[in-house]
Amino acid sequence: MMNKSVYEALPALYIGGGILNAVALESPVRYVASAMFIGAGLLISNWRWQARHPRRAKSRRIAGTAGKRRAG
Repeated sequence: MMNKSVYEALPALYIGGGILNAVALESPVRYVASAMFIGAGLLISNWRWQARHPRRAKSRRIAGTAGKRRAG
């Protein structure tokens, strides 16, 4: 099992590695590799944010009752 602090830092490490690749490497494919690293970091960050902040049910938003309490 992975250490929690390493697990939480991975998206930032991917994004930082992608930026570092774009700056440090001299290969013509550096931008492809950089885009893949940065994209992976952003995607993982988005997945984690969505999992930790679940959206309210669509039916409540559509009905206009989001944030209102029911009487009873």
